Amino acid sequence: MTLKKFGSITATLATLVALTLTSGLTVLTEYADEREVQAEYDW
Repeated sequence: MTLKKFGSITATLATLVALTLTSGLTVLTEYADEREVQAEYDW
């Protein structure tokens, strides 16, 4: 396996990880916002 090929695979994996983290954080923050809104309506 050449170094160039290894580099491109690493870059692809890094991109996938970044996308996964970003979407995961987005879902978490949206869920947290919904919980806060529901808590306000409980009052």
